Amino acid sequence: MATTALIAHIAAAKYAWQSTLYRQTQILAGQGVVVDRQTLARWMGSAAWLGRGLYDLQLKTMHGFERLFCDETPMPVLDPVRGRTRICQFWAHATDDRAWKGPAPPAVAYVFADGRGKKEIVAQLAGFEGVLQVDGYAAYASLVGDAKVPGRSSWRIVSFTRAATS
Repeated sequence: MATTALIAHIAAAKYAWQSTLYRQTQILAGQGVVVDRQTLARWMGSAAWLGRGLYDLQLKTMHGFERLFCDETPMPVLDPVRGRTRICQFWAHATDDRAWKGPAPPAVAYVFADGRGKKEIVAQLAGFEGVLQVDGYAAYASLVGDAKVPGRSSWRIVSFTRAATS
């Protein structure tokens, strides 16, 4: 029987230290514990299912604050149908009002999406009202002027672009 400590260790090794489940099965086997990769994958799925309610609550709470920071980064994902990887996106939603002595504690939640277009942004920010701090990605600015986007009038987007270096 797997303990919560073992499952937490495997999850931390996989997601924080990028140690694949295949590699972890080899490490465990070297310590005399024989567990196949499918079992580890099932444990990770169960752990994600158990933590989903907490994740949803954290994201909803963060979207309830007045200021939210968003940024995305490419994430290669294995696509077994095509036999190669495809590029998806991990979006970081963050709050931290300590500098302004505001109510939002430091927090970050990651949202996975297939792309980085308008529809992904709108889906993630449904129900958010306030100041959205973003980088210079043009899709954010185009959302403000798009009358078809529900709730867009409640966003005030603050965009910061990187200065060009010579």
